[in-house]
Amino acid sequence: MVNTTADELDGGQSITDPSQAGDYLSFAEAIWIAANRGTPHNVFFDAEVFPAATPGVIHIRDFHAMPVNASGLCVDGRRRGW
Repeated sequence: MVNTTADELDGGQSITDPSQAGDYLSFAEAIWIAANRGTPHNVFFDAEVFPAATPGVIHIRDFHAMPVNASGLCVDGRRRGW
């Protein structure tokens, strides 16, 4: 579950588990975990960081550093702000 708005990749591009991300799991880290596991994976967002009424914003600075293939990935931002 993504629980920070920071654009970070503490676990590096080989990250396979949220525990490798440190105290917070970023959107980029969640995407890399999904890509590296190679199995269907859902990415959810923490309601305290991304409340529906005043959602947090993720500014992706290093978009080129995202994996090319994250097959089976579902990014679920329902009820996390519009």
